[in-house]
Amino acid sequence: MAQQLDIGATYLPMEFRQALARGESLPEAAEGAALFSDLSGFTVLAGALSARYGTTGGAERLAELLRGTFDGIIAAIHDNRGSIIGFSGDAVTVWFDDECDAELPGAVRAVAAAKAIHDFVAALPDFQVDDTQKLSVGVKVSVTAGAA
Repeated sequence: MAQQLDIGATYLPMEFRQALARGESLPEAAEGAALFSDLSGFTVLAGALSARYGTTGGAERLAELLRGTFDGIIAAIHDNRGSIIGFSGDAVTVWFDDECDAELPGAVRAVAAAKAIHDFVAALPDFQVDDTQKLSVGVKVSVTAGAA
């Protein structure tokens, strides 16, 4: 049973996981919006760093370079009261529940977060791979809204 909860937790917003931990029941359905954000150029950057610094050194350098990138993406999500469902490599899936805010529906907050993520990533400087090579990343963000 514990393993099933671990697998399910990957797809549940934090507030739902907390409710389950308190023994509360979850609603049958919810209204809101889902946001999916994926960095573009991540694979090229990872490959270049791995080629330059080796597998371990490249992974360490990549984590160092992207730490601030993910901090900015997470801040945009939290500023708009989104709940991160999970990360998959350089992608993040987020839920914006309509119940979270009586004045701003999840779709409005999700689009605001998408714009903030886009603007943040667009303003990032190029990542310095070595003395001669710089690479940039972009971001693709999608939002869908309705019943879940």
